[in-house]
Amino acid sequence: MTVVNPRSLIDGNFIVGNLDPNQIQQVGIDLTIDKLHEFAPDSESAIGKNDRQLADYRLMTPLKKVQATKRGKTHSDTSVITMEEGWMLKPGYYLWDAKETITVPQDAMAIIIQRSTFVRAGVQILTGVWDPGFQGVLGGNLIVHNPIRLERGARVAQIIFWKAEPASQYSGAYMNTSHGSSSGMSI
Repeated sequence: MTVVNPRSLIDGNFIVGNLDPNQIQQVGIDLTIDKLHEFAPDSESAIGKNDRQLADYRLMTPLKKVQATKRGKTHSDTSVITMEEGWMLKPGYYLWDAKETITVPQDAMAIIIQRSTFVRAGVQILTGVWDPGFQGVLGGNLIVHNPIRLERGARVAQIIFWKAEPASQYSGAYMNTSHGSSSGMSI
């Protein structure tokens, strides 16, 4: 498979919504976090052969003026990182929505990969395949292994597109939805 030049996706209006030109990377496009959701207590999912019921989750309100201490090369060399809006996350499982929305070209598919900074910080991002024809908000699972302060609008992942010869176009239940709008969805 051939990786699609990310500039061609921007020019073709396949990626829309608050995209900064600095988000275009060598082979992909950086995605930024806009919303974060947590699972509701005592909520569970059920996935059968022909039906599913997703667990309920709720939108997490970002905190204002989140601060963290930045260590320098020496113990006494410190400064303060101030975030306008963000979340202080404990180890756990969350769902995130990107600020960017997408239309996957009919002759392509995409995968989202976490940024290497997240690997170093003890955070994982998991997503599925983004099929040809999918339209909507990007996002996925955020698994926190080590406490982290995360600023709204931070670059968290990169989407990479490959040319494809699909058997069909996406027309599933998640078309034009976000994690928050599909809460409790039964299909």
